[in-house]
Amino acid sequence: MLARLAKLRASGHTARAALSALTGPLPVSRSQAIGASERIAAVTSLLSSLEHLTTPDQKRPGGLNDWALARYGHAHSGRPLRKLLDFVADERTSRTLHAARVAASAALLLPGDSRARGAANLFLGLSGALLYPTQRYGTDGSDQASNLVQTATGMARLAPSPAAQDALVWYVALQSNLSYVVSGWIKLLGKDWRTGSALTGVMRTRTYGHEKVWRLTRRHPRSARALAHGVLAMECLFPVLYLKGGLLTRPVIAAVAAFHVANGSVMGLGRFIPAFTAMHPMVAYTSTPRSLRWTATATSWPTTARSAGRARAPWPSSCTDSAPCPRTSAGTPRPSTPTDASGWPTAGPATGRADGTLRRRTTWANRWTTWSI
Repeated sequence: MLARLAKLRASGHTARAALSALTGPLPVSRSQAIGASERIAAVTSLLSSLEHLTTPDQKRPGGLNDWALARYGHAHSGRPLRKLLDFVADERTSRTLHAARVAASAALLLPGDSRARGAANLFLGLSGALLYPTQRYGTDGSDQASNLVQTATGMARLAPSPAAQDALVWYVALQSNLSYVVSGWIKLLGKDWRTGSALTGVMRTRTYGHEKVWRLTRRHPRSARALAHGVLAMECLFPVLYLKGGLLTRPVIAAVAAFHVANGSVMGLGRFIPAFTAMHPMVAYTSTPRSLRWTATATSWPTTARSAGRARAPWPSSCTDSAPCPRTSAGTPRPSTPTDASGWPTAGPATGRADGTLRRRTTWANRWTTWSI
């Protein structure tokens, strides 16, 4: 199937145009992937802390998160950890931490690309890990996923090199792959999932069920079985989006996102939508071939799409009133730069300094290295 899709994309203009919107990679830069992931994850932590702030009765005596009872679950832990959890579980401390998490999450939703965002992400990840043992009821896999994404993006924001950032992005992407693959293959061990009757059973439960959907599955058993098997296939085969240069990245990510939206609306797992989709930008980045990643960031460069490498159009060799120099994204004129026959810069503009040429060459090389990773 992958080979057939690849042939269709390489065939006539009409077929290629029709498939281009449905298949192929989602080219995003490293910074775009980190920014999108941290903002989507911030929605999860914002909703989680607001829920806990608006339900204080759950932590009071007799509540589902009554620490006087829940603390016995950590009786085997060391004394320093027990004292730390007692401090975090205190109502005033917990309320202060959740209020700070709301502020940090809201701040991350704003535009920006500074290192301070890394500190905010690390705070959300670490505070979420501290609060998690004290509020077991009302927290779930969505909180674990958001803690993972926020800790990784925080470290990526503060990482000293692009290689370290890539390692953290790949870590989140692999975790996303594992979350689907392990879930899918574990389901295969259950007879109900193999026969396709699991969906009807889940919809009948009190916790995650939905009466109207359950009635639909009873009325249309074949469709229910096909949907259950489709979920299995989607989860078990999630890593196929890395094959053929990310040919199936768009349909797979779209299907998984729709799956989380359906779970959120039918099963009441609302925070699962932003928690797990927060990993998808990093999956999109890692599944995009390296030769296409720079096009997502080099938007100020004129390009000629003659090949997969996207060769750059040459800059003018001189600037005049009738043909001014191209401008950068900041609005300042880009200086004239000598280029070779293919349009690549060969040296920087003369500055009158003895080492000017060498430094300009280094600058061009560094700029291209940054954009091509």
